[in-house]
Amino acid sequence: MIPDPNSALSCDTQRISECLKSTGFQNIKADRIKKMSQKWISGFSDPSELPGIGKYGQDSWDIFINGNLERETNDKKLRIYLSEVNSI
Repeated sequence: MIPDPNSALSCDTQRISECLKSTGFQNIKADRIKKMSQKWISGFSDPSELPGIGKYGQDSWDIFINGNLERETNDKKLRIYLSEVNSI
């Protein structure tokens, strides 16, 4: 179990990779987890600074962390979520 960024940094990359084996690209993902954990600990001002975060991650951060329910997004699932939440 890897409960926090500090634990991820101290965990062997190969062990993380083995846990992700069934998802494909496990070595790349394990490396990103380590890099993201380091960046999380050292600090960041925008989620785009986190390794592996793309448009979906930025949109999700703005919606779920910042509470921006007016966010424009191209992601189908996020649009469905926003549509449902905004219709309440």
